[in-house]
Amino acid sequence: MTTPLKLHRALAVLAVLGFQCFPVATTYNLENLFGNWLWTSEIGDTLVYFQGNLAASRQRHPQIDAGAKALWQGYMDGLIHLTQRRLSDTGYDYIATRCARKPVTEKMMFSASVMSK
Repeated sequence: MTTPLKLHRALAVLAVLGFQCFPVATTYNLENLFGNWLWTSEIGDTLVYFQGNLAASRQRHPQIDAGAKALWQGYMDGLIHLTQRRLSDTGYDYIATRCARKPVTEKMMFSASVMSK
């Protein structure tokens, strides 16, 4: 599969800025992509692991859902920080940044009643 010229340019710009990027076509192997990146990354390295609407894509593609779960587990284990950068009204760059912190041991309650107190 060929990557559109617009995406090639975006990947080139991100590479110059120090981001490690992979073509959108590989997001269906997101779990393997993340595992391979985790083995080779160093503290502070970043990975743009998805572009678009991750929540919608997770519902349609089980492979993307499995990869997103692997990334979340990496966050819970203290291996990465997860951030987003808005691309447009309908899409984001989803970014993992390698870190070394304590694993998350407690789940926070998210509730409107808890947040309002």
